[in-house]
Amino acid sequence: MYRDESDYGRIRGLLSEILRRQGPPVDCTAGDIDWWRFAWGASPDDIETARLWEDERGDLVAVAWFGYALVDQFVHPDRRDLEDAMLAWAEAQ
Repeated sequence: MYRDESDYGRIRGLLSEILRRQGPPVDCTAGDIDWWRFAWGASPDDIETARLWEDERGDLVAVAWFGYALVDQFVHPDRRDLEDAMLAWAEAQ
């Protein structure tokens, strides 16, 4: 789960890495997540519902975040193997 603001920085970094690796179009950029969190009517504290997945080194590789009756999922291109687990987690919530 999301722990503190340092995790928010890690989420932004993951989104930047996804954009760097995949190029546009992407589902979300670091700017988008800032907009969603601070200007789109959601509470900035809603980010605390996010679930984070790390690799064996402790690097952030995937995030799932609920908002407005849906879940946004961001996953590093090298870790698409996590997508089924991410969906299972979201459905269990």
